[in-house]
Amino acid sequence: PRQSHALGTAATRVGHGRRGGEDLAGGLYVVATPIGNLSDMSNRALEVLKGADEVFCEDTRRTIKLLSAFGVRGKQLSSYHEHNKKSTKHRVALESLRRNPMRVVALVCDAGTPSVSDPGSELVQEARRLGIRVHCIPGPCAFA
Repeated sequence: PRQSHALGTAATRVGHGRRGGEDLAGGLYVVATPIGNLSDMSNRALEVLKGADEVFCEDTRRTIKLLSAFGVRGKQLSSYHEHNKKSTKHRVALESLRRNPMRVVALVCDAGTPSVSDPGSELVQEARRLGIRVHCIPGPCAFA
């Protein structure tokens, strides 16, 4: 609890805006999503998705359904999967995130935590290479 409070205070201190009810530091958020039961979605994951400026996802249709189930609408979604992971569009988005450190970008996969068995790990590696802060929002995983 003390560490969590300190992180929240630091995020507020550096002037990051209030989004979706929670202060979010800028960066790339790796957000776990439900594997089969929507009630497994964490409040923290929802706050990040509500506050994100952009959401990278495997399948925009599935992500729209997920967000709609929780009343989240109007998000900029960018498809990110095995067949387009080398696209210039993603590099441009990461460069924009690097130049604007207050920007919040979420990465989700169709189910569970991104980067386990999807191309999200390469996006995270590129973000880290560019010096972009990467945040992990834990939740459902295939191990459970």
